Amino acid sequence: MLLTRESILARLLTLVDTLAPGRADRNVGDTSGLALSFVMLDGDESLREDNSTPRNSRGDPRILRDYMVMTPTLIAILGAPSTDIGTLLNSVREQVVPLVINDPLLIGFVGSDGELRYTGCALDTDTGEKREGRMLLNFRITYPLTISSTT
Repeated sequence: MLLTRESILARLLTLVDTLAPGRADRNVGDTSGLALSFVMLDGDESLREDNSTPRNSRGDPRILRDYMVMTPTLIAILGAPSTDIGTLLNSVREQVVPLVINDPLLIGFVGSDGELRYTGCALDTDTGEKREGRMLLNFRITYPLTISSTT
């Protein structure tokens, strides 16, 4: 079973739920009218491409361990209209990013050769004097592929 990806996604959802208790959902969700809520999109996953061939101390090729790269997105949504929507969303960003990249459980999932990276954000606001807003927070998480069997 491939449990690491699912464990990472579940942990991300748990982390943002601490900022908006009961208002964090995965891949779907009606968040209209809420002061702050989150939707997590699972994102893509692919094999990390490594062009080098690691060698042992004798110069012989080593067996490579496969690493997966996943790209989840956390969408912070401020459904209550505000004239300070940009400032409020930036404040949420300042809370979410360190919460994710410094989380001990996520660090444990990625291991010493994996990584937790914040790769940027995109802002989506409605036009008007008082606006609702969404900020897409993008992450790249590299973790070792672990396949277990129950035979």
